Amino acid sequence: MISMDMLRDAQRVLAPVINYTPVVPTKGIVPGCDFYLKADCLQKTGAFKLRGAYYKIATLSDEEKAKLQGLPTSLDAALDALEADHDYLTKGGVFPEALLRSFIAAKRRECAAMAAIPHPAEFERYYNL
Repeated sequence: MISMDMLRDAQRVLAPVINYTPVVPTKGIVPGCDFYLKADCLQKTGAFKLRGAYYKIATLSDEEKAKLQGLPTSLDAALDALEADHDYLTKGGVFPEALLRSFIAAKRRECAAMAAIPHPAEFERYYNL
């Protein structure tokens, strides 16, 4: 259970890196119901996941931080990591193994197609005669 002390600690840790995001009323979308949207698309990352990810990393013990490995620096590297470790996605039938294999194969084809296209800097330097 999340306590108020936990929320206050998260607010303290996140204050230097999180933008204030308003709650936007959306009256009239569903008759008789008032909905409020949290505009986390206004975060620096454009997503709400910044709060949870940053707080989790910021509150890791030194021992836990020592176990962290670098993040993939390319889609190919991310696909390699996904291929090597995806049991957490298949537990309970959340994602079927065949779906993950198909997704990885499709993304690898995208990587190959992108690798065949010169980067704008390469084009400027070598092809723009």
